[in-house]
Amino acid sequence: QEIYKDMIADGVKPDAITWDAMMCASSPQRRRSQSQNVGVSKSGGEQSPPESSSSIIHAELNHLEDGGAWRLHPKVVTSLMAKSNKEDGGWKLSLQLFNAMREHAPDHVQVFQYNAAIKACEWGGQWKWAEEILLEHMVASSVKPDVITFNVLISAMGNAGEWERAEEIFHGMGACGIKPE
Repeated sequence: QEIYKDMIADGVKPDAITWDAMMCASSPQRRRSQSQNVGVSKSGGEQSPPESSSSIIHAELNHLEDGGAWRLHPKVVTSLMAKSNKEDGGWKLSLQLFNAMREHAPDHVQVFQYNAAIKACEWGGQWKWAEEILLEHMVASSVKPDVITFNVLISAMGNAGEWERAEEIFHGMGACGIKPE
C-alpha cells in the first residue's frame, strides 16, 4: 500500500494492471482491507478496483482497440488466461487475449501462452481448436511445444471422448523430441 501512496504522490495514475499486481502481492487477509482503501483512477475520478481477471483482459483489449500499444508482460498474460479460464465463459476471453497477443506482440508469445490457450480450449470443450493451436499456430510461429503442451491437448481430447486422437497425439510426442511422462 506504501507503493500505491508513493505513486499517487508522484502523480502516477494506477491502472488495472497496477491493482492486479498489488492484489497478487498482498496476503489474503490484507486484500480485504486494501480493497476498501484503494481505488483505480482512470480519468481523474475514483473508481472501484477490478474484481476479476476478465475486467483486466477487457481493459487491455479495449486499449488495443483504441489503437494503444501492447503493454502486458507475457507472464501476466499467462496468469490472466489461467484465472479467466476458471470464470464462467472465461475460456473465450482467454483466447481473445491470446489472439490479441499474437497479433500485437508476436515476438513475445512463448510456449506458456500457447499452453494456456490450449487449456482454455479444454475448458470450453474445443479440442479441435486446441489441436489447431498446436499443429498450426505453434508450428507457424516456431514455438516448440513442451510436455505440458501435449498433456493439456491430450486432456482436452480425452475430456471430449476423442481417445483415439489423444492416443495418436501421445504417440506423436517423440517426433517433437518430447518424452511422454
